[in-house]
Amino acid sequence: MELRSQATIPFSPRAVFTACRDDIASLSAHLRGVRSIEVVSRTERDTKVDTVVEWRTGAHVPSPLRALIGRGVFEWTDHATWDAETLSVDWWSESALLGGAVRCSARDVFAPSGDGHTVLSVLGQVVIVPEEIRGVFSPFRGPAARWFEPRIAEWTGASVERTAAALTAHLRSGR
Repeated sequence: MELRSQATIPFSPRAVFTACRDDIASLSAHLRGVRSIEVVSRTERDTKVDTVVEWRTGAHVPSPLRALIGRGVFEWTDHATWDAETLSVDWWSESALLGGAVRCSARDVFAPSGDGHTVLSVLGQVVIVPEEIRGVFSPFRGPAARWFEPRIAEWTGASVERTAAALTAHLRSGR
């Protein structure tokens, strides 16, 4: 399923790109429901930076309920390659959601809007591999995948708006 989203941020593309790449862990203070964002690794090579970032959400959900539901719903790891020349990032996420059957990847582009602002465009895909869904009787895996894909794509798209608002707040605070 296609993942497509766009948001406008009232700062220059270079400033937004740099803040998103270099200050991602600080955004948790501006994202409701996020327990933590941790940069696990960062490798710089010329104009590119590879990062691995662990996200933990569900701050509004009591910890016993999070344990019952499972961490896959509230935690994931992003693997990204940031390109300072093109002001873009290619990323993919891994999660325990649905037994690890969810594949999510995209390219984010930080482009000028013409008024000094940034248009953050995300284009990618969400795929659920039915054969890899655990805990669901096999005849129901295909229907479960078809049910979950648009919801995960919608949630991921909506998270772009939330991230744009967090980046705006972060940049306004002067970092």
